[in-house]
Amino acid sequence: MKAIRFIAVLLVLIFSDKVYPQSRPNLDLISRILEHSVTKADSILGKTGIVDLSVTIPQTLEILRPKIIEIFVNHGYTVKGAGGDAGISVEYSLTSARVDYKNAFSDGLFGGTLLEREVTVNSSILAKGSDKTIHPFQFKETISDTVRLNDVAMLESPALPFTQSPIPALPFLSNLWEPIIVTGTLIVTVILLFTVRSK
Repeated sequence: MKAIRFIAVLLVLIFSDKVYPQSRPNLDLISRILEHSVTKADSILGKTGIVDLSVTIPQTLEILRPKIIEIFVNHGYTVKGAGGDAGISVEYSLTSARVDYKNAFSDGLFGGTLLEREVTVNSSILAKGSDKTIHPFQFKETISDTVRLNDVAMLESPALPFTQSPIPALPFLSNLWEPIIVTGTLIVTVILLFTVRSK
C-alpha cells in the first residue's frame, strides 16, 4: 500500500505543470514604453500645458500615432497641430518598435518551452520652449521577460507585423529526453505495481 502511495505522489510531482503569470501582449509593452518616453518629455518641458505636437512615424508603425497623442493628452497636455501658436512645440519621432524572441529553453523536465522576449522602442523628442530654447532627447528602452512558446500566438497581433518575430530554434535534447523518461517512468510504475500485488 505504501508503494502505491509513493508511486501516486511521484507521478503527480512529475506531471504537474508549473504556474506562471500571464504575459502581457507585445502591443501593450510597446505602449508602456511609449508612455515612458512621454514621461521624459515632461521632464524636458518642465510642465504640462498647451503644446504644438508633431508626430513623425514610419508607415509600418502608423497605427501608433493615435496612441502617442492619447498619451500626451493623458499626461495633461492640450494638444494642437504642428505650426500652431502654443509657444511650446514638441516634435516626437518614433524610429522603431520591434519584438525579438531569443534563447529557447526547456522549463524543467516537463515544463514546456520558454523564450526570452525583448520589446524595444527607439524614439527622439525635440522640444522647443516658450523661450525658443531647443531641447533634443534620444530615447531607447527595452523590456525583457520570459514567455511560454505556446503563448506566442496570443501575445502577437496578426495584423501588426511589428508585434511579431521569428521563433528561435528549439532545444533538441530536451525534446528527445522527455518521451524516453515518460516511457521509462510508466514501465517502472507497472513493474512496481505488479511486484507489490504479487507479494
